[in-house]
Amino acid sequence: MSSMETNQVPKPSIVQQGRTKKIKQPGSGRQVRIALIVVLIIVLLMGGGWFFLSPKEDVYILRDYESSPVKIGDFETSIQASGTVEIGRQVEIPSRQDDGYADELYVEEGDFIKAGQILATVEVPQLQEDLDDYTLGLASSQNALQEAYINQKYEIRDLQKTIAGLEADVSDAEDEVAKYEELVKVNASRTSDLEDAQDTLDDLKDQLDDARADLEEQLQLNELEIKNLEDEITLYQVRIARTKADIEETKITSPIDGEIQSIADEMAVAGSYIEQGDTLITVVDRDSAVVELEVYEEYTSAIQEGQQILMTISDKAVIGIIDSIGQYATASSDGLGSTVTVTVIPDQSDGYLTPGATAVADISLGSRENVMTLPRGAFLTTGSQKYVYVVNGDTAMKVKVTYGSIEDNVVELLTGVEPGDEVITSGYQNFIEYASLKIEK
Repeated sequence: MSSMETNQVPKPSIVQQGRTKKIKQPGSGRQVRIALIVVLIIVLLMGGGWFFLSPKEDVYILRDYESSPVKIGDFETSIQASGTVEIGRQVEIPSRQDDGYADELYVEEGDFIKAGQILATVEVPQLQEDLDDYTLGLASSQNALQEAYINQKYEIRDLQKTIAGLEADVSDAEDEVAKYEELVKVNASRTSDLEDAQDTLDDLKDQLDDARADLEEQLQLNELEIKNLEDEITLYQVRIARTKADIEETKITSPIDGEIQSIADEMAVAGSYIEQGDTLITVVDRDSAVVELEVYEEYTSAIQEGQQILMTISDKAVIGIIDSIGQYATASSDGLGSTVTVTVIPDQSDGYLTPGATAVADISLGSRENVMTLPRGAFLTTGSQKYVYVVNGDTAMKVKVTYGSIEDNVVELLTGVEPGDEVITSGYQNFIEYASLKIEK
């Protein structure tokens, strides 16, 4: 390159260097402001979240509360079971005879009656007809028996007369034979006369034997006739007795003391048709009322027969004694397990229980020793069953605890507190989020 070219002075630029400006993109300032606003909102949200979610450093002032010391002692464990009142003894009285018709009704539902009391009657026409027939048959047989006695008396007397006459004839014939025997010996009579006398004697003896046989036979026949007539009379007497008993049974009587639970509709209308075997009246023995409770199977090993329990039946407190514990389990009505029927005999000294009434029972499962407890209160649920506030002077600290069994008015505590600790037992709903409380009295 030549020196001329090297020393050549550059031409001035048409752009003035001192006045150069940066070119701004349209809207860039607005974006910055928006970004700042977003960042500010995020900071505020994070700060608010920290404020609300972080542990409170301030202390809640508590002025009104209830408290109780943690006690140690025996803890009674129990369960609740429900059931119904059932009647252990009831009798359904049927129509025991042939078909008939409602006659008289002497009681109403709800009446208390005694064993043997006549409750109603049923008319059975066939029974009365049978009784009339048997009564006539008995009278006829009795008349026949009396007639037989009379006829036999004269028949026997005639036979006895015949025998007596033959015996006299035989005696005379024997004398006649003896006479001819003496005459024949002295040749004063012919032998043929003796033979004729002997033939006559033999014939009379045969007649006497026949007459005596006839008497014996007649006596036996008479005895058989009398026995048949007496048997016939006895049969009629039995039939009459049975029919009378059947008629007596048309009187509906109660076999037990009790209460009229129900009466068949037919008995309320005289003349209504009653079929044999229809249940007419049901009598229940209120004294035999029992309560059948459904107890979850897993608890049955902890209860025993003879154990006393407390029940609530129709808002009434009733003491009962466990009479029996079922041997078989069935699915519970709530589908949560299996239950066993436990039969309880209730105390009815204050009045009879209503069949079908609902019963709720508290059944003790025994007690445990040296258990920490508190009286049951609102703290249990408002503390989410996890926390309690333990009072120490003018402060109360939130403590995590473990609960055990919860009975009627007692709560078991397993961990987190010690015997003697004073625990707030009123509700925690206003301050459960606080770790500590300031107590002002």
